[in-house]
Amino acid sequence: MDGATIRLRVTDPTPRERPLGGLSRAAARLLRESRDLSFLWLTVAISATIVPLAVLMVSDVWFSWWLAAAYLVLLIGGFYLPMLIMVHLVAHRPLFRPRYAFLRHYLNWVLHPLFGLFPNAFFAHHIAMHHAENNSAVDLSSTLHYQRDSLFDFVRYAVSFPIHVYFHLPVYLWRRKRFRLVRAVVGGQLAYVTVVAGVAWFHWQAALVVFGIPLVFAMAGFSCTNWTEHAFVDEAAPQNIYRSAIVCINTIYNRVGFNDGYHVGHHLKPNLHWSELAEDFRANWVQYASEDAIVFRGLDYYRVWFLLMTKQYRALARRCVDLADRGRSEEETIALLRRRAARFAGNGGIESATAVRG
Repeated sequence: MDGATIRLRVTDPTPRERPLGGLSRAAARLLRESRDLSFLWLTVAISATIVPLAVLMVSDVWFSWWLAAAYLVLLIGGFYLPMLIMVHLVAHRPLFRPRYAFLRHYLNWVLHPLFGLFPNAFFAHHIAMHHAENNSAVDLSSTLHYQRDSLFDFVRYAVSFPIHVYFHLPVYLWRRKRFRLVRAVVGGQLAYVTVVAGVAWFHWQAALVVFGIPLVFAMAGFSCTNWTEHAFVDEAAPQNIYRSAIVCINTIYNRVGFNDGYHVGHHLKPNLHWSELAEDFRANWVQYASEDAIVFRGLDYYRVWFLLMTKQYRALARRCVDLADRGRSEEETIALLRRRAARFAGNGGIESATAVRG
């Protein structure tokens, strides 16, 4: 496997001990661990820019389409990706120390809606549902019954995604007897709809810019990433996490998005800190190789999605790392990718996931 070892050079972020300055030391007292200072600074930056601009537009103190355009460029072009990945990561690992846990309500009730998320919904959908089911047939965001290189099927998936997230999720939780989460999800939905409806009654343009467009982008973004994260699934072993998710290494996306490309590792160890994912992959690559995991070098989820939608399998195959050094030809790799992107005929052999974790 010497050839695979050479090809496995990983350049994504890994843990580094750095001395903290005075301001950073003071800020770190709010957090469970100083490694998450980047999340705090991101929150501060959004609070200093997006929040006041949203208030100005919603309150009709200052609204113009030029301001709206600048706002959306800043929100979507500047903060969207790191913010939504931060939301994901702090759902797994609480950001603030218990003494300052009340600050999470600011994230949940103020920042989440500005980025297209209903309060309380992400934790319930991602932690209580998706990670419990691991893309099985009963996962509300499962990709199994779609042809995953089909643009038509992706559009179907993207249209149904918010319906599953916001309407079917309470039913799922009720059936699992997660009644507290049902109340939280429904309460968050009602609060969000009430606020947006109230804003729209007085100023529909502001409601569209501050809530409507971000909601569309959030649903489209989550649909695209979840589709791609679980695009290549082995029908013979769909419950095997190594063969139901992918890894994207050595990308700018991982540097901007807190190593979000390590989706197999994230499902294997959901509470592992994001800064340890690249090192964990490097330490356990032999297991990934033996399980025949799909690993792409230099491609992020969005590029993988585009190549899938345009059926550019040759480009995908050229970036697919042969960890076990099996000596697959390009044509054999293409055949493997096509096979794993195919729609499942039945229920995938499972009604609910019993994950294989190695």
